[in-house]
Amino acid sequence: MNQALDISSGYPISSLAGVIRRIGELPAATDRALDGICGILADLKQYPPEGTLYLDILEEIRKPLYQTINVLGKSRYQDTALPQMEREAAAFNQVISSLRLMNEVYRHCKSLLPEEVDSRYHAQILHRNIYYITQIIFEHFRARLDLPGELWQEAHGYYQEAEQQSLATRPIIDTLGGGQSISCTASYIALLLVDLANPYRHSIEAQELIARLARLGAPYVEIEMLDSMHEIPPFILDLGEDLPLHPPSDNEVLQTVRCLNTRSLVTHMEVLHTRLKDAETPQIPLGDDRDKVDRLFLIATLEQIYAPWAQTRIPRRFRRHVGQGRVEVCNSFEQVHLAISGTTFTQPQGQYIYNDRMLSDSADIIRLSRLDDRQIASDKATPKARSHFNLRPDGWAIVDQSASGFRLFRALAGSSIAYGELLAIQPPDSDQYVLAEVSWLMQDASCLHMGIAILPGMPKAVAAAVANDDKNPRQNANRSLLYEQAFLMPALEPLGIEPSLILSAELWKLSEGKVSLAAENNIVPITLEKVIRKGRDFVRTTYKAAS
Repeated sequence: MNQALDISSGYPISSLAGVIRRIGELPAATDRALDGICGILADLKQYPPEGTLYLDILEEIRKPLYQTINVLGKSRYQDTALPQMEREAAAFNQVISSLRLMNEVYRHCKSLLPEEVDSRYHAQILHRNIYYITQIIFEHFRARLDLPGELWQEAHGYYQEAEQQSLATRPIIDTLGGGQSISCTASYIALLLVDLANPYRHSIEAQELIARLARLGAPYVEIEMLDSMHEIPPFILDLGEDLPLHPPSDNEVLQTVRCLNTRSLVTHMEVLHTRLKDAETPQIPLGDDRDKVDRLFLIATLEQIYAPWAQTRIPRRFRRHVGQGRVEVCNSFEQVHLAISGTTFTQPQGQYIYNDRMLSDSADIIRLSRLDDRQIASDKATPKARSHFNLRPDGWAIVDQSASGFRLFRALAGSSIAYGELLAIQPPDSDQYVLAEVSWLMQDASCLHMGIAILPGMPKAVAAAVANDDKNPRQNANRSLLYEQAFLMPALEPLGIEPSLILSAELWKLSEGKVSLAAENNIVPITLEKVIRKGRDFVRTTYKAAS
């Protein structure tokens, strides 16, 4: 793959029409398109046009660059399993290089503006600098990669420059936002809000929604100076440090310290949340010109970001403490099922039969998901003989832990792992595997860092398949009736947890709500009901006996 910075044509650019023609000749949203756009930027830097034509050309380039990066990012590296593969890393580096180049050329343009030019041009360029540093940071979030040093310092520097030149709040037309008005301060605040929401713990869809909410919520937030009479807030911003918002320390320099006043934003979020709860329409417009959002997804996201944006510290339900030792981790449905069952998965044989009484008694269906106390004690006393030669767990070191999960890390060598994936884990003080989900994930230069949430209850390994449709036998021929790995999770009444079934996302989609479950020498038809959780490769749902 070509490096984006080495493709200048060596010819000066003399007109906006010439740039539009060159862009129009490029194949849309491809590697060649990105190389071609970067070639134009390199030519601009080498042979800068006079006056404001330089800036006009850069503004024309913004949209095709955005569209190209958006397509390449989603198709190549965003939210892929970690560690990154060579092809994914190359695409990511190409995108970051192009964003860097765009930012550098805007800076070059600013340095050449005539002294008599209107200050709005300076405000416009400073806004674009903040925008492109924001996009570099966002691409790291979407790829779940750690931020390199000095990115935050650079973002603070652009904002501080706008503040010192009294340009921070000057309205600028956002050519990528439907011509809406924006400012340096609003874009800077939106970046800080996204970071406060801890993007590494959210899906790509949630990250995109949080970024939209941050842009819409930024006008309700104020950046305030912090003086000696000011009550120290829970999070502060030091423009002299390479850090986002962070808890205050004793050595902060007041001249460069700011804080975010989010009280109006929180009030607005509370009103919006109440309206959404009362609404009946499934799709909700957000106030911008983009697609509508699923109402329940929007409610859930608002609830997740409320506390961070309110800058409140919520006590943990389970106290987290420094951990020691290693956790054995298995991923992929096959490995997870093997770890839980202790035996290699096989298709149910002929001795499995339909049990008429179980078809009509939902209590017996529920019984399948409950392990008898005596059986649990027996399993602990005499662990099952596991197929160790087939089980390939990775060892992860414990950073800290609580009753609900672990924070872990390991070297980059090992199995690929993805956000939202189902895992089987064996804690250091246990001889049994339990189920867990990857709740956040990030890669730095030498390690993978992962947070996992343990699924409460002892899982039971079972087999599930798409149920036969007795009313439409022809349709059965088009379905795969092979059984797949699945798991029954018990009811936990003190926690208000119903019995549930975990099956692969593909099987859930194909099942159309009806599944045959093989367990305890019976094949039981069941109906899937309420979806509790959709992960990357699994769906957890409640169920009942099929009628």
